[in-house]
Amino acid sequence: MIVEAGSRRPAHGADCDGGHCKQLVNESENAVIRRIAGTLVREVRRELCERALGEFTFRVSAFGSYRFTCGNRTEYFRTVEFGGEAVALGAFLFALRPDDVVWDVGASVGLFSVHAAGIAGTVVAFEPDPQTFARLRQNVELNALQRLIQCRSEALGDKQGHVSLRTDGLAGNAPSLVDLGRHSGETPAAMTTLDRLVADDVPLPTVLKIDVEGAELLVLRGATALLTSTSSPRLIFLEVHPQFLPQFGGSAAEVEAVISGHGYKLASRLRGDQVHLIATRD
Repeated sequence: MIVEAGSRRPAHGADCDGGHCKQLVNESENAVIRRIAGTLVREVRRELCERALGEFTFRVSAFGSYRFTCGNRTEYFRTVEFGGEAVALGAFLFALRPDDVVWDVGASVGLFSVHAAGIAGTVVAFEPDPQTFARLRQNVELNALQRLIQCRSEALGDKQGHVSLRTDGLAGNAPSLVDLGRHSGETPAAMTTLDRLVADDVPLPTVLKIDVEGAELLVLRGATALLTSTSSPRLIFLEVHPQFLPQFGGSAAEVEAVISGHGYKLASRLRGDQVHLIATRD
């Protein structure tokens, strides 16, 4: 766009000399150029990231302003595109309070944990896959949230010991405690229970977020003492995977029965072949 000096008046109708008008036009043009350039650079970085041609940092601003490092299409989807769970994340954040202690079980690269730390007082993030855990810590540090988020590398289940974790690393399917026939490798991982962690003086959770690819019942069975105590979490956000639960000897109906049996009221929302449960105390 080219505008000759003196060919139009300023927005509020005041006269101006040609040099001043040209300066205003140039500043406007520069702002447009910067905006276009910024959008173009982001798109180039996204394209390179999705082709796994480098690691890049992207700003995510729908629920606050946070940054995440991505090196492949999977990470970009899980953070910048909210893993297809923007509504679930929004509902989760809306329910948080400044004094909450959030336990993010199955934290992945930190989407929920980082956002939760902008509201809650404390977040404990659990992620057993080594590569994913390293990225989780990197994203926590990238947002200067080390004082609010405690990162732990244990898998949570119904017993204490060691397990073999099926994994694709950062670029593929979320890790699993059983062979689902879709992972490329295995890695050892330590397993513990929610009840054991509470006994070890980890801050008591007031909110539980659980996303463990079918191991939901294992986590709940390992939290019996906590869920039946007077200090039980006031809220549970649970992603149920009906297609994976049979590999763990359970079902979605059994997950709901266990939570209801501990005195929680359930609300659910379908998302494809997954169910997001929100459980509150009656």
